Amino acid sequence: MIERLIKWFSFSVGLSLLPIILSLFFHGIFNLEIHFSNYTSELIFISVTLSATSIGDIVSILQKGIKGVHITVLLIVLIFISLICVSIYEMVNISNALKIIANTALINLFTIISCISSLTIGILCQVYLQKIEGK
Repeated sequence: MIERLIKWFSFSVGLSLLPIILSLFFHGIFNLEIHFSNYTSELIFISVTLSATSIGDIVSILQKGIKGVHITVLLIVLIFISLICVSIYEMVNISNALKIIANTALINLFTIISCISSLTIGILCQVYLQKIEGK
C-alpha cells in the first residue's frame, strides 16, 4: 500500500507541483517577492486534477461491481470539491477581467481548503482501491 501511495503522490502531486517549485526557485534566485495569490490558478488546477484522478479511480471501483454508500459519498465529495475549485478559478478570472478587486484572503483560504481536501480524498481513494485490489 505504501508503494502505491508513493507512486500516486510522486506522479499526481509531485509532477503537478513542479512548475510552482521552479517558479519559487527562480523568484529566490532573482530576489523577487513571492505572493500566494500568484499561484492560486496553479493550485486550483492541481486540486481539480487530483479530484478528477480520484473520480476516475472511483469509476474503476464501480466498474468492478463494488457498490456502497461510502463510494457514493466519496464520489459526491469529489464532484463538490471540483465544483468549488472551478468556482474559485472563475472568481479569480472574472474579477481580473472586470477589474474588480477580489477578497484575496477569502480566495486564498478556499484555495488552501480545496487543495487539502482533494489531497486527502485522493489518498483515501488510493487506500480504498488498494484494499479492494488486495482482496
